[in-house]
Amino acid sequence: IKFANGIMNETNTLIATVMQKLPEIREAQLKMKNPQEWGALSEEEQKQISERLEEHERDVKHALPLCNKTLQMFGYLNTDEDIRKLFLLDELCSRLVAMLLHVMTKLVGSKGLELKVDNPEELEFKPKMMLRDLCYIFGLFAKAEVFQVECAKSGCDPGLLRQALKPVKKLNLLQGEQL
Repeated sequence: IKFANGIMNETNTLIATVMQKLPEIREAQLKMKNPQEWGALSEEEQKQISERLEEHERDVKHALPLCNKTLQMFGYLNTDEDIRKLFLLDELCSRLVAMLLHVMTKLVGSKGLELKVDNPEELEFKPKMMLRDLCYIFGLFAKAEVFQVECAKSGCDPGLLRQALKPVKKLNLLQGEQL
């Protein structure tokens, strides 16, 4: 359980960092692109925004590659039924569902545009790959009744899952049983 809990904690920390900072990066980029808004700010305000943008980009560049690899590893590890059972224990399953739904909502939900930054490649932000990994992980756990119950308890919207699967299917990111 310590192992599974450790992976959950690390994944949650990385995802929280990324999901918090990407909208802030986008907001700063939009301000800087708008000559009227940017010009109306004092030099000090412009400097603060630029410095904060650089700091957020640094944080995201550090966290995103690890976040991407952690999600991939999470999917790979859970192909093993014994490991998957750990995450289905009462003390972990609700956290797993909350984490997966949180990220999926951020990626394909109504606020997904907040994550759309000008330079995703530079930041190693790969939303399609994250979505693929999330759908794969959902697929691994989908048959487990306890997982289904946790999804229902947390108010999982089936429309969100369908919306997430559309680009995954369209781009052939997952096939056959992986879906």
